[in-house]
Amino acid sequence: MKPWKKCLLLLTALFVYLSVGAFVMIRIENDATSRAQTEFFDKLAVFVQGHYACGATPDRVLALLEKAGVASSREAFHSALAIPDSELVPVWSWPNAILFASSVVTTIGYGRQAPKTPGGQIFCLFFAILGIPLCYAMLSVVGDTFNELWKKFIRGSDRCFKAIRSKKARRVLLGVLTLTGLWMLLALLPSVIFTKTEPWDWWRAQYFCFVSLSTIGFGDLIYGQEREGDSYVLDWSYKMGILVYFFLGLSLISIVFKGVWHSQRKNLHRAHARFRRTRGQKCRSYTLRPSPPSAARHIPPAESAISNLARSYHTEFGLMDAFRRDAQGQGVTGLSYRLTVEVTRDGDCDSGHGSVNISNSEFETKI
Repeated sequence: MKPWKKCLLLLTALFVYLSVGAFVMIRIENDATSRAQTEFFDKLAVFVQGHYACGATPDRVLALLEKAGVASSREAFHSALAIPDSELVPVWSWPNAILFASSVVTTIGYGRQAPKTPGGQIFCLFFAILGIPLCYAMLSVVGDTFNELWKKFIRGSDRCFKAIRSKKARRVLLGVLTLTGLWMLLALLPSVIFTKTEPWDWWRAQYFCFVSLSTIGFGDLIYGQEREGDSYVLDWSYKMGILVYFFLGLSLISIVFKGVWHSQRKNLHRAHARFRRTRGQKCRSYTLRPSPPSAARHIPPAESAISNLARSYHTEFGLMDAFRRDAQGQGVTGLSYRLTVEVTRDGDCDSGHGSVNISNSEFETKI
């Protein structure tokens, strides 16, 4: 199957999987949170009506509860505290459930929403076990699909920087430009948007982008907490834009990682082959292997080899043991000699002992 077809298939499967997970979480968790919301706001309305003469207003009471953390720990209301005029906004709405499912499979896990019921927690466990591999398989296929674009980018950068003779300098410059481009696409431009849609300054927006796309997900900055007054369509559009940003950012990072891996794989194979050749050269003289038929023709007889070694010397050889030449005449596979060598040079005499080992086409002597 072609990479782009596999990518499309996995992307569709991931979206269907997220939709199923969101639907199940809504069915499991929404009833409990809706009951908690209704009970809380009913009691709050009764309290405000009974203490209105004392200056109690819904805003003051809700601000006090927010600071105390009572209502937040019960997951009873959203952060934008206001008594709804008509219908309660469910915590587990469809956009919230989709974002929850995506934060699970991408391992971002902000903690903005979490299952509170035993059924929801058990389902979340199995949902993550299947969803996380599916998500990262999709990201890996995306990286493979756009690998050709990465190769074209590398070739284009080499043509643009051909005036730089050093290949290492070109690679360093390419890395700097790649990181700068990723920062602009994944942090700089989204930060400008987040400063308009969220109560964050520019640095906090960049911090949010980094924590999100690195899948750290501290949860100290949460998107959409100040937008609870938006209409359903606007809320849906904004949160789906956040979802697209997450997957687009993770896909771009996957493309870069895959491109770097493919470009460096040849260097790794070359280094591995060089290491194996070097190791083989070091170990070759320590192993005795049968001589191959092709190499047997080039192995000289033992006598001629020793004669060449002892040229211009007066030598005596004592044969201790030897392997016989095989019947086919394929050559001697190994010899072991004791040498008694008398060397006469300028009237001096000396003698010594040594050994000769012949393995394949190699000849060693120690005197």
